[in-house]
Amino acid sequence: MDLFWRGADGTLRQRFKPAGGSWTVEINLGGAIASQPSVVSWVLGRVDVFARGVDGRLAHRWFVTGTGWSAWESLDGVLSASPSAAAWAPGRIDAFVRATDGSLRHTWLAGSTWAAAARYQVRRDRVGAFVDGALDGGALGGRSLRLRDDGAVVLVDTRASERALSDRAATLERMASRSALAMTAVVIAVSVGCSSPAGPGPGAAGPGGPVPGGPGTPDGATAVRELDALPVKGRAPKTGYSRARYGRAWADVDHNGCDTRNDVLARDLQQRTVRAGTGGCVILSGTFTDPYTGRVLGFSKSMASAVQIDHVVALSDAWQTGAQQWSDDRRLAFANDPRNLQATDGATNQQKGDADAASWLPPNRGYRCTYVERQITVKSTYGLWVTPAEHDALARILGSCPR
Repeated sequence: MDLFWRGADGTLRQRFKPAGGSWTVEINLGGAIASQPSVVSWVLGRVDVFARGVDGRLAHRWFVTGTGWSAWESLDGVLSASPSAAAWAPGRIDAFVRATDGSLRHTWLAGSTWAAAARYQVRRDRVGAFVDGALDGGALGGRSLRLRDDGAVVLVDTRASERALSDRAATLERMASRSALAMTAVVIAVSVGCSSPAGPGPGAAGPGGPVPGGPGTPDGATAVRELDALPVKGRAPKTGYSRARYGRAWADVDHNGCDTRNDVLARDLQQRTVRAGTGGCVILSGTFTDPYTGRVLGFSKSMASAVQIDHVVALSDAWQTGAQQWSDDRRLAFANDPRNLQATDGATNQQKGDADAASWLPPNRGYRCTYVERQITVKSTYGLWVTPAEHDALARILGSCPR
């Protein structure tokens, strides 16, 4: 836990309390700020601090685990009030300030370059928090700032009709029905080992057929045949890889109005609540049985990083086994294919990283059969290859699964 404030001498001050530890003494982080700072946790291992500098400009400093604090940087714009900063998505951060002319100014960091400040005429200077690509509409009188597919930020009217909201709610209920059956399959798998080929992930069958986005997980015999057909060769260099090579994170590739992350949460979570005014797109809370750990977990938007969306076949692994030869469109489709996506415990997902089956398997042994079957299906569908060690690990797990 971190506390930041403006000291009496105008410098930025900090105290923090490590997990299980005690509060540190006061730390002077320097600078010359004229307002209380706005602090935002961006991604795991990073914290950004924004404030109004004594020159009236937006001042920014950030901390990265393993690197330490950056130098202060001054961003364009003359402020009349303290800034509001919001985390939006991995790789992007947005800052909002009220300018001296009363307008809302907005700048954002994507990659390593700050965008030129955009200007919005609004009646109030309070800026709400970003939630999955949309600013809290209450701050803008029923309107929201949204990120379009082309990367532009636009001010849009988000007061959806009752029918539109009802239609989205009905869609979520259908997805919940399928997810509930899939969760039952996981409970069976946990109790009897790998005997069930189904799971809560993409493709689990329900009364209406497979979850939208792909066929169900194959049975063991099918997975063995698919594995035998996969090319086996060494891993290609990771040269040129970055998350950006797979397009904008969680793009709305199915054009249902909701980003992929929220589509997966809507599919995998039960007892969901959604944010009003988003057409049912933004999931605020829910529960699910995590297939990777076997534990029942709760999801809360306020602590979104505790539940993450795993790429069953990691993007980096795919890059090194064929994806670097693909078109941009094919990589975008792969990164957002629900067959390759699974909500799971954040710490477990971080532990997996970009490992293949030779280096990492789910702690829940009862799900390992389904997990490797899903990996094989994804690699077979997209024409990726496996390394010799990966092939042997997949074959070893399949050899222990009932068929």
